[in-house]
Amino acid sequence: MNVEHPKTIKPESIAAEILEKNPVLGMKIARALAIEPDLSTSALQEVVKFLYLIAYFEKKLTPSEPVDKAWHEFILSTREYARFCEEHFGRFIHHSPGGDESLNHRQYRQTIALYHLNFGVSPDLFWKVTSISGSMCGNCQSI
Repeated sequence: MNVEHPKTIKPESIAAEILEKNPVLGMKIARALAIEPDLSTSALQEVVKFLYLIAYFEKKLTPSEPVDKAWHEFILSTREYARFCEEHFGRFIHHSPGGDESLNHRQYRQTIALYHLNFGVSPDLFWKVTSISGSMCGNCQSI
């Protein structure tokens, strides 16, 4: 299956469709990220973008901590997540917690670079980069 290029997707529509089918997911994302419920759609859009970067470029990438938390909530909606992955990527995108911290930071920097090339400036609320650690990445990666 050919994965659509990340620059051509409409993450707003994709996230809205997912939340329409599974409205409780929005509340769970808002609670997990401690954000206002109306921002859960934006958080899910960032998860969609992240998953497209993984699928299109076929790379192991590491998300930011907020995107990782939102991804966790999406994965827990197992049927919807599996359907989404199959429909958009032709395969299940797995989540692997842990890993070497320096590897996670390198993969996070690669994620940010791919994000900027394909989507423009990343919103600080979901992709903040700090000067101390180099990232606010979750200690998770795609496989």
